[in-house]
Formats: sequence, C-alpha cells, structure tokens
Amino acid sequence: DEHARRRNHAFDLAMALTLGAQVFDLRCEPEKLLDRAEEAERIGREHGVALLWEMMAEISRGDAMLRAGEHLAAADQLRRATSRLAATGHRVWICYLTSLRAESLALAGDLEGAEALIDGCAAEMAETEERAHYAEVLRIRGWILSLQGRMEQAEKTLRDAIEVAQTQKARGWELRAATTLARLLIQRGEHR
Repeated sequence: DEHARRRNHAFDLAMALTLGAQVFDLRCEPEKLLDRAEEAERIGREHGVALLWEMMAEISRGDAMLRAGEHLAAADQLRRATSRLAATGHRVWICYLTSLRAESLALAGDLEGAEALIDGCAAEMAETEERAHYAEVLRIRGWILSLQGRMEQAEKTLRDAIEVAQTQKARGWELRAATTLARLLIQRGEHR
C-alpha cells in the first residue's frame, strides 16, 4: 500500500488494494480487506477504470463478506464479480474465486451446491495449467467432503492438497491443508 501510494498511480494503488490486500483474507481480517475494496472502488470510479470497481473491488468485497460470516451474500457477490471478470476473457483466478463461492455456500448449508462448484473447479484445474491455487481448491474440496460425512474421500483429497502444496513449496497452502486434515482426524478420534 505504501509503495503504491508513493508512486501516486491510480491503477497501481487500486491493484494493491485488491489483489495485494488478499493477505487480509488469509489473516482473517475482513474489515481491513473491505476498507481496501471500498477505496479501490472509489479510485476506479474516479478514474473510469471499470476493471477496478466492477470486478476487482467487488471480488475483494465478496471475499471480505465471506470472512465476516455473510455467507449467502458473499456467494452472490462472488458469483456476480467472477462472472464479470470471466466475461472479459480472463481465465486465471476464476477457479479460485469460484472455490471461495463454494466455501460460502457450504458455510450457508448448501453442501450440494458447494460440491458441484468445487468439483468443477478441481476438475478444470487438474486439466489446465492454472496451479497457483490448486492446493487450496483441493483443501476446500476435502473440507466440503468432510462436512458431507465422506471422511475417506475427504482425507484422500486433503492429503492430495498437501502433496500439491509441498511440490509447489507453497507453505501457506500446505499449512492450511494440514490443519484441515488434522481437524478431520481429530473428529474421527485419531488424535495421535
């Protein structure tokens, strides 16, 4: 944020406030993410850059809503913003954003809808070259499977997520998948 503000370039600042601010998603600080989304929206509108206010700020807003517990609203927000982004021909990041929507639906109790979305994401990522969020998509898929009581399938998927993360040396994704797997094992009474 500081570097982008010093440069005083609207597009750079708005990108830092959206893509760069995703760290607040990982830190579970939705209010900071939402503040940045609102600033990015204002900048995008002031400078007439629809990508910033119609898509990037809206994606960050949906992500913040998810982390703030507004699950159905987040799912709808993410659906609209992701559809707008996909309509531009953009393909990278779409599966990850769709997986966040699946997470929102699962938290709202729509496990069937969540499963349909996450299975589509995992299948698409397995067939394409987009791998930046693959371990996290698998983790969310494993978590959804565990919510459905499909523990063996969930465990395998979570172990796959850990393997992908290790192969990529993506320690953050590895830790998230390992933590989710640990919770599943504890649920089954396998504390050791």
